[in-house]
Amino acid sequence: MPIQTEYSQEKELDEALAKILAETPELTNVNNHCKVVACFSIKTNDQEENVPTKSAKVALKKVPSAMQVFLKPKADFVLVVDYYFWTNATEKEKRGKLIRTLTRIGVENTEGGVKLSIRPWDIQENIAAIKACGVFDEEGSRAKEAYDRVRVLRETAQALADNMQKAAEAEKPEPKAKGKGKVKPDDDDEPPMRPARKPPADDPEPE
Repeated sequence: MPIQTEYSQEKELDEALAKILAETPELTNVNNHCKVVACFSIKTNDQEENVPTKSAKVALKKVPSAMQVFLKPKADFVLVVDYYFWTNATEKEKRGKLIRTLTRIGVENTEGGVKLSIRPWDIQENIAAIKACGVFDEEGSRAKEAYDRVRVLRETAQALADNMQKAAEAEKPEPKAKGKGKVKPDDDDEPPMRPARKPPADDPEPE
């Protein structure tokens, strides 16, 4: 039998997807404004053994409006999950891959209503997945290293800017007193004391 690929919706995958959508804060907009379903992509060789597909382990596809009527239930997006990956991955890897892919769904409120889209890959997808379940693969590890470098650079730049501002404030001259000449004493200031006069000396009595 030649190599063939089949697609199948399974309860296990449906439950995993529903749990992730309900429990992941980064996916709140996705959960509230669109419907996502998932299916396995099952590829077998001529010995009827399950083998990995050449495509992504978890792929996101937008369902055209004309095709939605054929889906039960109707959906805006479908996740296509490589069955070989799913059966050989850890729970952390499964969860991380699903979250990272789901965070690509764009939800935008417009005057004409909610607009849904698939956003290009960005480091934020990896960061959202890492926050949800930690580093789970090499791609996530590289993304975390890049994110940490950017964070350190930002913190260093902010600290430098703060120090420069403090130095500039320290170099400012003290404001001069207003007016010219002598400074008028306050009304509460006591006038300066004059030295006491010596009493006149008495003339000596004649003998």
